[in-house]
Amino acid sequence: MQPWLLQLPPARRRMLALGAALLVGGGGAAAVAYYRTAAVAAAVRRREARAALAHSGASGGQAEGEAAAALIDGADGGKAGDEDSRRKKAVRKGKGGESGGAEKGRRRKKGGGMASVGTICSFLAARMGEKGWQRLAALAAIAVVRTVLSNRLARVQGLLFRSTFLRNVPAFTRLITENLLLCLAHSLIFSSSKFLTGSLSLQWRALLTAAIHKLYFKGMVYYRMSHVDKRVESAEQRIVSDVPHICNELADLLHDLLVAATDATFYTYSLTTYTHPKYAGGILAYVLCAGALTSALAPPFGKLLGKEQQQEGEYRQLHARVRTHSESIAFYGGHGREGALISQAFSALVKHSAGVLRTQWWFGIVQDFLLKYCGATWAVVLIIGPFFGASLQTEGSRDARAEMLSRMRYHTSVVIALFQAMGTIAGSSRRIIRLSGYADRICELMQVARDLSQQDVHMHTQPSVAGEDTRLIAAAQQDAQGAGEGDGGGKFSEAKYIQFDSVTVVTPSGAKLVDGLTLRVNPGENLLITGPNGSGKSSLFRVLGGLWPLVEGRISKPGRAADLSHDIFYVPQRPYMAIGTLQDQLVYPLTANDLPEPLEEERLRDMLRVVDLEDLVERYGMEREVNWGEELSLGQQQRFGMARLFYHAPAFAILDECTSAVTTDMEERFCRLVERMGTTCVTISHRPALVAFHETVLALDGEGGWTLHYKTSRSSPGSPSSIPQQLSGGEGSPEEHAVVVAGGASVRGGELTERKADAQVNVTRFLHATDEHMGGKAAQQAEEETVEGEVLAVSPPIEGPLPIVPHIRPKKRGFSARLNAMIRILFPKLGCVQTAQLGMLAFLVVARTGLSDRIASLNGTSVRNVLQQDKVAFMRLIAVSILQSFASAVIAPSLRHLQSSLALGWRRHLTAHLTRLYFRHNAFYKVVALGTEGLTDADQRLCDDVSRLCSDVSGLVSSLVKPIVDILWFTWRMRCLTGQRGVGILYAYMLLGLGFLRAITPDFSSLTAEQHRLEGAFRFMHSRLRTHAESVAFFGGGDREHAVVADRFARVMEHRRGVLSRRWFFGIADEFITKQLPHNVTWGLSMLYAMDYQLADTSHSQGVLAHDLRFLASVVSHSFLAFGDILECYRKVQELAGTIGRVMGLDEALLAAQHDLAPHMLQRPGSFTGLMALASQGPDAPAAHEVAFVGVDVITPAQKLLAHKLSVAVLPGHSLLVTGPNGSGKSSLFRVLGGLWPLVEGTILKPGLPPMTAGSMLLAEGATGIATGGMFYVPQRPYAALGSLRDQIIYPLSRVDAAQKVVGFRAPAGLAAAGKGDTPAAGWTAEVEASAFVALDEQLACIMEDVRLLYLVGRGGGWDATATWEDTLSLGEQQRLGMARLFFHRPKFGILDECTNATSVDVEEALYARAKALGITVITISQRPALVRFHAQELRLIDGEGTWELRSIRMANRADSPRADGAVRSKVVIEELAVNGGTETSKGSSYATVAPAGAEEA
Repeated sequence: MQPWLLQLPPARRRMLALGAALLVGGGGAAAVAYYRTAAVAAAVRRREARAALAHSGASGGQAEGEAAAALIDGADGGKAGDEDSRRKKAVRKGKGGESGGAEKGRRRKKGGGMASVGTICSFLAARMGEKGWQRLAALAAIAVVRTVLSNRLARVQGLLFRSTFLRNVPAFTRLITENLLLCLAHSLIFSSSKFLTGSLSLQWRALLTAAIHKLYFKGMVYYRMSHVDKRVESAEQRIVSDVPHICNELADLLHDLLVAATDATFYTYSLTTYTHPKYAGGILAYVLCAGALTSALAPPFGKLLGKEQQQEGEYRQLHARVRTHSESIAFYGGHGREGALISQAFSALVKHSAGVLRTQWWFGIVQDFLLKYCGATWAVVLIIGPFFGASLQTEGSRDARAEMLSRMRYHTSVVIALFQAMGTIAGSSRRIIRLSGYADRICELMQVARDLSQQDVHMHTQPSVAGEDTRLIAAAQQDAQGAGEGDGGGKFSEAKYIQFDSVTVVTPSGAKLVDGLTLRVNPGENLLITGPNGSGKSSLFRVLGGLWPLVEGRISKPGRAADLSHDIFYVPQRPYMAIGTLQDQLVYPLTANDLPEPLEEERLRDMLRVVDLEDLVERYGMEREVNWGEELSLGQQQRFGMARLFYHAPAFAILDECTSAVTTDMEERFCRLVERMGTTCVTISHRPALVAFHETVLALDGEGGWTLHYKTSRSSPGSPSSIPQQLSGGEGSPEEHAVVVAGGASVRGGELTERKADAQVNVTRFLHATDEHMGGKAAQQAEEETVEGEVLAVSPPIEGPLPIVPHIRPKKRGFSARLNAMIRILFPKLGCVQTAQLGMLAFLVVARTGLSDRIASLNGTSVRNVLQQDKVAFMRLIAVSILQSFASAVIAPSLRHLQSSLALGWRRHLTAHLTRLYFRHNAFYKVVALGTEGLTDADQRLCDDVSRLCSDVSGLVSSLVKPIVDILWFTWRMRCLTGQRGVGILYAYMLLGLGFLRAITPDFSSLTAEQHRLEGAFRFMHSRLRTHAESVAFFGGGDREHAVVADRFARVMEHRRGVLSRRWFFGIADEFITKQLPHNVTWGLSMLYAMDYQLADTSHSQGVLAHDLRFLASVVSHSFLAFGDILECYRKVQELAGTIGRVMGLDEALLAAQHDLAPHMLQRPGSFTGLMALASQGPDAPAAHEVAFVGVDVITPAQKLLAHKLSVAVLPGHSLLVTGPNGSGKSSLFRVLGGLWPLVEGTILKPGLPPMTAGSMLLAEGATGIATGGMFYVPQRPYAALGSLRDQIIYPLSRVDAAQKVVGFRAPAGLAAAGKGDTPAAGWTAEVEASAFVALDEQLACIMEDVRLLYLVGRGGGWDATATWEDTLSLGEQQRLGMARLFFHRPKFGILDECTNATSVDVEEALYARAKALGITVITISQRPALVRFHAQELRLIDGEGTWELRSIRMANRADSPRADGAVRSKVVIEELAVNGGTETSKGSSYATVAPAGAEEA
């Protein structure tokens, strides 16, 4: 100690030490407090400035600069004055302050990351509650106890070094016992701190997730965020991934800062009590300078990591789309296109991640050199320096030297601990910067959610809103006042009726759909809405329900403000089917707790009996939870939607084409039931027969205009209309648009565009429905009277047991086999890049081990130099240490870079392997529909589990290579010092410790797998909500979905808490066995070595002993650290086994989906038919020209028979109509035809393909979609692919492939064939491509004109315009785009699965007529009688129990109808096929069927 310090009084010395400790250790906390205070003060000043600007009327868009303020305001509840201020500023921004607001937003984002982290911290601190603060206090107390324990351990170990040097066995025994107890206490403290840190992280995640959920499910924010606002992409990614990540990192950061602050305070005080304060000042100065330099050089990691998470979310969303639309993609044959899109997104993610890794590598070199290795050299100077001076220098006796060694040991621990503590505090800012990207994303999510929950959607209209619409919206918003305001400038008021008063409907993108609508719907007066697709029919309901902003006018309705109420019930075309029990479906959106009285089973049966769904009770029971959207057909779902309506019995019902998939009889039956119930209906429909049940018809023309048609009396449902009252509106005043009254209707005049002409035809058909067709059932009877036919075939009686439907049964492998298979995937060949990287990793590990050995030797040399007081040798040692620091600073970041690069490369290999299998043979559909275990979370495994697995495996490999090299290296060095005895003790301890830990290790494999499964279920519920957001919003099911999502989240948290508790007990044993107890073994080996050493009473001999003891301690410590790493690897392997099982389980399922059915899978009681003879012909079997089912059993994967021994042939030019009740198997017929379901009995013929028989591959490549050019499938809701408007028509082809198809391009002989995707064929020059693209667009324009959608080209911005088409287009427009897709590909046969039921009757007939003109033979599922005349045969599936009937169709006024002749020929073909085993041998040519007379050619 310095003389001047010794002269001070003890009390003054202690005060000086305490002040220095507070200055150093509290510096970080003081800085944090200062910056937080400054941030709060700045926020207050900004808020006051904003309020002043709002009060004075100053302009300038400020709304974009409130990310953090919005979160804090949202946490505190907000102030009404702040709301008005923000609303007024948003209006001013809409008037022209967009550029200024954008500039301010950019300035805010430039430094807003740290503010976002501070905002989240403040939010969590305000809501931690008593339990949270208790955990935090306990964590702080543990940090103090840990520091005290560490200090005592340092003193004891210094004394142990002294007793070892003096070979004092009694003192050594006493000290080693104390050290053992301290190590046990340290293990308990360490594990407890990890437990409390994990508990805080879970609590913070629960708080933050609950707060986000509260905003997300408030006011239909979940719908507006994804369908209206569009500022936040992949909200579920932020909730499920970003929130837990930032909570884990913040909890770890808080723990490290508490420990660092405690250590810094305590050890600064300790250091200044026995040496000069300049040493503590030297540490602080170095840390601050190095920290400032690294902060100045630090790249924007927050922005880089935020972008990486965004790309991860986009990649994940693409996989979720494939899972949601798997059946449509499989039917279209779109696996190649979807795989290309996913590969493109994954490649962009990998490229960005690789760039981030390179940035982290070079910055890691700088950071490690300054803060770690060069700092360690500076620490050596500070450690050894005092022992060369007068403060700690001692006499030359042996006891004095032993005392100096003891002090040096303790001093080393103090300086290193102080250095690490200050480095942690200095490096915390960089860790926060890394978190800022996640924090910005979460704050943005909460800000947008808060804005939308306050109904401020109008403040964020898309940039495409311009011109008159922008001024209209801005003016309407500026005039909006009072509590009854809607989302825009209109107003809502409560009434017992529904009334629109001068309401203008504008889409979120600014397109005007309806202008100045005025109408009133009184109780008991039903309203029918009709008009062309895309004219705004459903959009009226979106405005009525508050999903879209009301920009102009007034709406009066039951309930308050802009929400739907229990008096208005919405029934969409595809009812939302929640996951739950039958009761949950019926009472939705209520829950069992919301019911005034329990729903009895008998009442539930009565409700289902009304809609013919009583059999669901027997099939599923009352308590079974089912994903009903996947179990029921669309017709069954629609009937369930009507049962839901009957249960709730509201005053008003909004029926949005909710009976399009049921028969006309059932539709009229529903109408009568609703009428008797007293519910007033507002109906959207394209069926003219429903006019009889409505008093008012609202006709929209698709360009803003509208007409109303009223009845003056209603004597009966079928009575014709009397002279109507008329009311018209539209663009301009009624005086500007004359109304022509004709046929009892009011028709608006003006310029007649194509869309208005379509609307006029449609409304004319509706208004004359009762006059010409007598309405209702009479219309259907009149239609049926014109059709004649005969029964061609019926189903035979069911005899014997049914064939067993095979399922995908993966061959499960053991862990070692799975690991071996995974290694073969990760290393596709010996000379791959990853092999070289692994070799480089091993080389760097060996180099680092050599450096560690050299550093250990230098540590011993430094002790010897002190004992000998050789300053010159010590300075040379410092110079060598600096050089070694630079080498270490390069090696360590290079190792981390190689580890991350290995993980990225392995992820690329594993993803490519799984994706190739996933999109091959439509396995993405098969593993879900036909798998024995139902892989419903394949996207979770492909994205999250693969990424986690590769990161963990690369870390495991690095963790294995290093300890193995260390053990081999340092075992050899230890053998040189201690002989075989020391090595034997080391390995005996390793084996015993490994056996003990293995015995007490929990089943981390199962726990990890269950954790991933629960996290996947939580994410799935969020993804499902995003998909069905509109239906949930209309039902008002936000609270119900919130409860379901919260339940899934609660399961996740409960499991994680259980795992955390198990880890606490195991962590104590693990820390003690692998980290603490080895220190005691090290001291035992040191004492043995000292006892055997021949010590002389000379400074040289004592210096050699001190060097050897120091070097031996380093060698043994490195050996035991390596042993601890190996034990840690064992635990990691246990945890990794769960992830490996999930990923390789998916691999096993996908591999099983690639192969033919095994013979034993088709074994069943009974025998096959003679048609099995075709299987022996294999690929050499002749190709067919027609579609035929011969003796086919249609059986679901759940073993339910739908059609028994079905035999029907569809010849070119003679279409087939498939009818039957809902759930009878109509769509299932096409699943078997398309190869999506297995064929277990009979033969199927498809054009251009060999016969498919029982035992054929389930999903043969090219068996679906347009691969053969023979068939094309059009579902009811066509899959809207990602891409441009052009891509919607040419799907699944790329633009180049479609252009080549149009111009008939073929690669010249000898040149390469066309590539995949957009890779052109050889010979495809730029000039040829340009002309082909022009020809393609011209043909697409003609097709769009055929389907009456040409206006989309101009409205959407041309062929290259991109949008979320499933949200942008109405269902009818999507269906017509599906037909346009059919016309473009122009197959021989079109499979039409109720794909026109959302279009008007005239459009539907025109589409079928166009298909006939193009030579497309259609196989149609439909409930519309008007389509009968377009078909030659009708297949009726009677009851869904196997019974069917095939009838011919002949129009009564066409006795020579070719369709009748075709039906007879089809019957003959079937008979001949059955006789000849599935082949027709007319004139020696297989399938040489003569086309019937009158058949049209394509």
